[in-house]
Amino acid sequence: MHISFFKYFVDPLTLKPFSIEIFEKNGDQIIEGNLKNKDSVFPIKGGIPRFVQQSDNYANSFGFQWEKWSRIQFESDNIGKPMEGHTRKMFDTITANSIDYLKKDDVILDIGCGAGRFIDVIRMQCGNPIIGIDYSNSVEIAYAIFISDPKICIVQADALNLPFRAETFQGS
Repeated sequence: MHISFFKYFVDPLTLKPFSIEIFEKNGDQIIEGNLKNKDSVFPIKGGIPRFVQQSDNYANSFGFQWEKWSRIQFESDNIGKPMEGHTRKMFDTITANSIDYLKKDDVILDIGCGAGRFIDVIRMQCGNPIIGIDYSNSVEIAYAIFISDPKICIVQADALNLPFRAETFQGS
């Protein structure tokens, strides 16, 4: 997790802010640490803030699919191939081109990011910060793909208990 994303996090259960405890760091990337307050402690493991239990069978089994076919729908990997444009068209249909209305510093949230196919499309269109969350272990794949991009943060979290400050996203 790039340190610049710390300001967006709160405890998903109490909405209280966190302090950060860093055990391992590489430049501005936090590799190991904790997000904590007096009520809770959530680990940052392998560069990923974790707000779900690691032993969950869903998280493990669904993440396997993304590991096996991690980049099959990545727009940047399909240029000149039969799948070229597929993910972009799907994204445009789902979002109704709402990305065109973003301000420069608006943070974009991709819920259920999987390996990050829509994050790939978004970052090709704009330079906004992007947070991708997924409940499954696919976050491992997404993190590995986007590790070198300081404007992307991958988080393992439950979409029904988001760990973000209310003012993080436009319209929230």
